[in-house]
Amino acid sequence: MKCTTCSREIKPIVAFDIDGTLGDYHGHFTKFAEMYLQRKLPHPAKWHSKQEFSDYLAIEKEEYRRIKLAYRQGGLKRSMPIYEPMIARVQQAAREGCEVWLTTTRPWMSHNNLHPDTRFWLDRAGVPSDPLLYDAERYQGRAQATDPERGILFGDAPPEQGEAASNIFGVEVPVIAATTYNRWFRPGSVSPLAVNAAMLSPLIQMRVSRWRAGYNHLHPGLDTIAG
Repeated sequence: MKCTTCSREIKPIVAFDIDGTLGDYHGHFTKFAEMYLQRKLPHPAKWHSKQEFSDYLAIEKEEYRRIKLAYRQGGLKRSMPIYEPMIARVQQAAREGCEVWLTTTRPWMSHNNLHPDTRFWLDRAGVPSDPLLYDAERYQGRAQATDPERGILFGDAPPEQGEAASNIFGVEVPVIAATTYNRWFRPGSVSPLAVNAAMLSPLIQMRVSRWRAGYNHLHPGLDTIAG
C-alpha cells in the first residue's frame, strides 16, 4: 500500500519484545547467575512477572546489577536460547508486509557491546531488526513519528508494557505472549488477549487483512499495491 501523493509505502506495524518473548532470557540469566554466585538459585519457571526477578532469586539489588553487568559485558546476550515458534511469527509478520519493531528494556547502565550483541542475536534468530527500540518507555517516542492507526499487534511478555501500548495504539493492539513466566496472567481491560505462538498465526493474518481494508477506506489518498 502506497500513498498516492508521496509514493511512500504505508505498512501496518507489529512489535515483539525480545527478552522473555522471543528468547529465554530468564532461564539463561539464572544459569549464569548460579555460576557467578556458585550457588543454586530458584528455578525461573516458578517466577511470574508481577514480582521483581531479583526478589524472586533472593539477590540484593546491587549484587543483581553487578551480575547483569557481567552478563552483558561477557556477551551472554549472543547465546540466549531462541523461542523458535515465536520467531516464526515475527517472520510471518514480515512476509505479510508488516513493519516489524523489536523492543527491549533500556539497561540500567549502557554498554558499547549491548547493541552489536543484540543485533548478533537477532541475525542468529533470523528476524528483521529495524527498528530496534531500547527505551523502557519503548512505544511513546516512536509513536510520535507514526500514525497510531498503523499499530495492529504488539506482542510483549510483561503485561505492564501492554498497558503502555494500549494507551497509545488502542486497547486491542497489545497481546500478552504466553510464556512460562506469565502463566498467572488473566485477560482484563488492559490487554484482552494472552496468546501462544500457534494462536498468533491466524491473529496476524486477520489483523493485517482488516487493517488493509480499513486503513485504505479511512485514508482515500492511499492506493493498494498488489504483491
